[in-house]
Amino acid sequence: MQFTDAQRAAINTHDHNLLIVACAGSGKTEVISQRIAGLIGRPDMQPKNIVAFT
Repeated sequence: MQFTDAQRAAINTHDHNLLIVACAGSGKTEVISQRIAGLIGRPDMQPKNIVAFT
């Protein structure tokens, strides 16, 4: 999937919480999934500390 600049910014933001609001079919769930995958890959992050709602 090709991401927009705003989607890439959301995926690569790991230093604070985000609220992602967009219309249906815009890729919100994919962005959240990619962001979580990036967070899990960090050595200072434990999966039990991640909360996501879709």
